Formats: sequence, structure tokens, C-alpha cells
Amino acid sequence: MDLDGVGGYFRWTSSGWRWVTDLAEEFGWVPSRTGPPKGMLAAEWDGGGAYWSNNGQRFYARDAAGFADALERGLATIPERVPPKRGNLKGRHLSPEEAAYLREFVDYCRAGSFRIH
Repeated sequence: MDLDGVGGYFRWTSSGWRWVTDLAEEFGWVPSRTGPPKGMLAAEWDGGGAYWSNNGQRFYARDAAGFADALERGLATIPERVPPKRGNLKGRHLSPEEAAYLREFVDYCRAGSFRIH
């Protein structure tokens, strides 16, 4: 998913985008709605996949702010650590790289609206 907006450009894989939207919802983000792609009237826009397609729909600034708030709650709750070399780490964690990418994305969302391509 290529995101283009006020904050510049940001990229997620399709599975990464699904993961980050699920995470935001888990921590309180309630999707409102997306706006139509460029060149389409709002009356013609049926949602077309809302947040999970890449039709060029607009992710509004107010929604992006709520998204960022929810991700910050997630960052504050989920521990950041490197998994051990042997055995499984019990519970959920974020690697330092994942946490840094999420922080960067929070800043991107705080900049304002963007389009999903």
C-alpha cells in the first residue's frame, strides 16, 4: 500500500497494512470513512474497499489523528524487545525496528490526510 499525502510518502505491504489497521482498531481506532479517489464525486463513492483497497481513496486527517492516537496506545502497551535466539518469547512484542517504523508512521499520520494507492 502506497500512501501519499501531506506528510509525503509512506509504504506498507498489503499484509503490513492489514496488521497496522488491526492494531489501531485493537487500541481504540474506530474507522469513520474514506473519501473518494481523485476525479470521483463523493455521491458516486460507495467506499470501494474503504481502508483496505488501494483505489486512491482519501484517508481524512481527523481519521489519521485517531489512527495515530490508537497506535501510540499500542506502542505504550506492547513491549519492545529483541526475541531470544533460542526458544519462543511468550506474549506479543515489537522488535526495535517495528517500533521505530510505527513511530515514524504515527508522525506521518499526524501530518494530515493521505491517499491510499
